[in-house]
Amino acid sequence: MDGLNCNLPNTTSLNLTQLKQLGESATHSSQSADKAKMKKTAQEFEAIFIQQLVDAMDKTVQHDGMFSGGPAEESFRGMLNQQIALQMSQRAGGSGLGLAETVYKQMEQSAKAQKLDS
Repeated sequence: MDGLNCNLPNTTSLNLTQLKQLGESATHSSQSADKAKMKKTAQEFEAIFIQQLVDAMDKTVQHDGMFSGGPAEESFRGMLNQQIALQMSQRAGGSGLGLAETVYKQMEQSAKAQKLDS
């Protein structure tokens, strides 16, 4: 190793405080990403629940007679019910029926309990 300078400049080294800050930043971003995923999952759950309600209500309506569209209408109704459910779950600033918020809180409590157990 003659003639090679193996000394690295001090500007690339991190002190203990900087490492701690990086770790806290990574943990915080990981936690906020987890919370965002839980919120999205809760909202999707609410939309699926509402769609099941809308589908059940739609089955109680008679779709026969002169204005019945046959198989094409059945396909359309499924898509229509899905969009109705999506709009209902996103109404009033994303609060929907309020089920998503309740599910999210429960998921958050479960996540905290799992962290404490670990």
